[in-house]
Amino acid sequence: MASNCGDVLVLTGTAGVGKSTMARLWAERRRGVHIQGDQIRCWITDREISRSKGYQEQAVAEIAAYAAGRYMTQMLSVALDYVWTPAGLTYLQQTLGEAARVRYVWLVCEAGENERRDQTRKGRAVMGPRVHELRGELQALQWPEYVTIMDTTRNTHEQTIARIEALF
Repeated sequence: MASNCGDVLVLTGTAGVGKSTMARLWAERRRGVHIQGDQIRCWITDREISRSKGYQEQAVAEIAAYAAGRYMTQMLSVALDYVWTPAGLTYLQQTLGEAARVRYVWLVCEAGENERRDQTRKGRAVMGPRVHELRGELQALQWPEYVTIMDTTRNTHEQTIARIEALF
């Protein structure tokens, strides 16, 4: 798997759809790095700043792109996962540019399956009704053509990883 070092996988999707799981598995297989956007988001502790329209995603995108760039110079593959919007993806595309093969994937699954997956998460990670709200918000956006929409409803982890790998 390590023959394609330096590739970048950017995953987006609603809460509980499997972004972090797929990013972690993909990075592990390539002996690469997984950067979790939610962990970066948690660094912001001021309620007003953290909820400012656009600020949060822009801050996460800047930090994630910087970190990805550092690992890319070491020829490591990097997986970035977060609830990205087209604005965040555009920033990443402009910043990461042609430095590596970058694939942008929006993971989706049927509403009932998304709810089931969300309920398997632990503690405060369970988003409950927010899953459906966020799903609607993402579906209402205009997505760039370079984003691959991947329905994982009936896929195992292995099948989803194989579909992601096929993009490279």
